[in-house]
Amino acid sequence: MNKMFLFSSFLISGIIGNFISFIFFGPWLFHLTPWMQDMMKRMMGVTYIPPLNPLSLVSFILSFSLLITGLVGLIYLALFPEIKNKNLNFTQNDKVYKVILSTLTFEERKVIEILLAHKGIYLQKYISKETGLSRLKTHRIIKRLADRGIVTVSPKGNTNEVKLAEWFKLN
Repeated sequence: MNKMFLFSSFLISGIIGNFISFIFFGPWLFHLTPWMQDMMKRMMGVTYIPPLNPLSLVSFILSFSLLITGLVGLIYLALFPEIKNKNLNFTQNDKVYKVILSTLTFEERKVIEILLAHKGIYLQKYISKETGLSRLKTHRIIKRLADRGIVTVSPKGNTNEVKLAEWFKLN
């Protein structure tokens, strides 16, 4: 899943939780507090200090738990951006492929995996869509791979056709 999607879903769930707790508990608390203060002032001449309300405690617990959930989610995304990577089955030169893949960044590996899934030839605009990366970032990644000799790029219409180098293709 995309990091931005997960982050925004945590953020939206926190906002919705706070909104729901404010809608349900807010008017009740705001309505009773002035009334209680006025009554106490008339009867005893003392300013009323409201006690801890059980509903405000529930609201606090809900809000705090959503905050903690969001923070745990952000820490998880920072530490483990992708726990499960697709395992590639190599038939020849296992060591060479593993060494090359270990030098690539996560995004570069994603591009290589997509090219391998499409038999080594794919259009750059579709690579951009499948990886979830911007067009500029995809272009820069493919440019780096082309500079290393891992892929070749040839113009095709209004996009580029990206091919894996012959020495890198898997049988």
